[in-house]
Amino acid sequence: MGVVIAASVVPALLGWGLLELLERFVPRWATLIWSTLAILLLVGGLPYNGAGVTATDQFLLAFMHLVVGAVVIPAFVITSLRTS
Repeated sequence: MGVVIAASVVPALLGWGLLELLERFVPRWATLIWSTLAILLLVGGLPYNGAGVTATDQFLLAFMHLVVGAVVIPAFVITSLRTS
């Protein structure tokens, strides 16, 4: 359970840091750049067919990725737009 939480929190914090850097250096485009990168990383990070991984495990991993992405990405975009 701790690994799942850490695997959710650490990338979210790294994404937040990237968003803050983008807001500092390219404030006008920060949200668009960050949103695009976040969605690309979310799709690229989805579990694909791997050796020894059952279909159920792949589904559950994909579901966990999508749940975290569905919470983190809109939350960061909304808060970023409010501060602009």
